[in-house]
Amino acid sequence: MTVTVVSLTPMLARLRVVVPAGAATGRVVGPRRPGHATVEVSYPMREVAAGDGTVTLEVTIPEPNRAPFEYRAVVARDGVAVVHAFQL
Repeated sequence: MTVTVVSLTPMLARLRVVVPAGAATGRVVGPRRPGHATVEVSYPMREVAAGDGTVTLEVTIPEPNRAPFEYRAVVARDGVAVVHAFQL
């Protein structure tokens, strides 16, 4: 799984997540920061392209929190969840 920042402003983050081909659903969860109280929100991903052995999903996060806050991309394929942590 790869997570790419398509655009990032204080008002909006657009991310693209590429996974191997197959039925995939996903969400981005965050922000989180160990030792700090945060409200984690689940942002759904939507499929935008498929081909060449991959599926591309996109997600939009309004008013994103930047590092040191962490987000997690969670993608479910064939009943297995794959998690990828990242910072903006």
